[in-house]
Amino acid sequence: MPVKLRLTVYKIYVRTRMEYAAQIWFVDSKQAASFEAVQQEALKDILQCNSKTNNIAAQAILGVPPLAIRRSHLLVTWYTKVLASSSPTLLALLPPDTEWVRGVAMERRQKWSSKVGKAADMLHRSMEEINKSYQEEVRFESCLLCKKTWYNKWSALLRKDSLEAFNKKWTEDGSSRLALLKHTLPVPVLTRQMEGTLGGAKLVATKLRLGTHALRSSLHKSDGGSRECPCCAADVEDVAHFLLHCPAYKSQRVCLVDQLKNSKWGYNNWYQCYVMQDDAGKCATLLGYPATLWSLDEVLNLSVCCVCGIGNMYEVRSAILQEATDKKAEEAKKAKKKKAKKKKTKKTKELQLKAAKSTHTISYFFTATGTGLLGPADQDPLLSSPLSRVRVGVDSSNPSGDESGRMGDNPENVSDY
Repeated sequence: MPVKLRLTVYKIYVRTRMEYAAQIWFVDSKQAASFEAVQQEALKDILQCNSKTNNIAAQAILGVPPLAIRRSHLLVTWYTKVLASSSPTLLALLPPDTEWVRGVAMERRQKWSSKVGKAADMLHRSMEEINKSYQEEVRFESCLLCKKTWYNKWSALLRKDSLEAFNKKWTEDGSSRLALLKHTLPVPVLTRQMEGTLGGAKLVATKLRLGTHALRSSLHKSDGGSRECPCCAADVEDVAHFLLHCPAYKSQRVCLVDQLKNSKWGYNNWYQCYVMQDDAGKCATLLGYPATLWSLDEVLNLSVCCVCGIGNMYEVRSAILQEATDKKAEEAKKAKKKKAKKKKTKKTKELQLKAAKSTHTISYFFTATGTGLLGPADQDPLLSSPLSRVRVGVDSSNPSGDESGRMGDNPENVSDY
């Protein structure tokens, strides 16, 4: 499903439920955080990124302001609508000092006028400014045309103020992970490149912009591994190293740069948008978001070219990592087989030694008892020692092995044994 369609579904079926009648009910900090968490989860699901994605980054790349700014905009807009209403009963029912109960079980009561004032402050306006403008421009209460004109004017102004408040929050965010995204997105808005289906190389490019990619500079925080590049092991694997410096993707990088440089857009803007830029600016250009303005056709052509180039580079990286993983698995398999073989050899030797000891014990027993199956006792040097005779049950004082010399018939021998 295209990103624009997914975002439209969210705005129609989810956000409207959280903002229904927001002009007359108010939330505390805990409830506001719960609402924002629902929106952030929906936006990250639309972008198909993980939960560690920066919240303001997800809002900016989709052009969706925080719900707090949205509620302030709705409340102040409704206040201007009440002022410009033709019905006098609305003003009678909603004077500035009317108190509104936030909940049935809540003892705390807050004034609606103070809430409107705080909402106006968030939009860098004030109730005094709105009331003064109404008194100056709407001189006659019966003039419906003047009221309608005044309301339309302030409705447009408040819409612009909400966008400016969102833009200010985006520009003032000092997170280091958003440096590249700010180069590619000066103003929080859903660009034409992001409206289509998000998948494959386009999803990779989007995650590189958001800072939640699969490079080692991001993954080492979760798995505790090294930040070094697995392909060259020369430097930290961040977005700049992946797009500009890693020698493993040199051929794919040269091909992408040549395509951009020789395009119609690159003929006029290459030196300004790539050569004169720092690493962040060069990365933004290779991602399809150069610093200069361009036409819609150039936007789409440049985006397709950059996405294909990044996809080729990422395929090479995946192949290198897969080869390293297979090699490591093969080494682990060989080590496991070697260990199992060593263990089996050791066990075999132990069994052979045990069998040899059993054979010697049996042979000593038959020889000592005089059966003569294995020859006379004096032919085996081991039987000449007293210890060997004790182990097979023969007394050293009775080497002939008669009935009186057996352990079973002589209790003293048994105790000595």
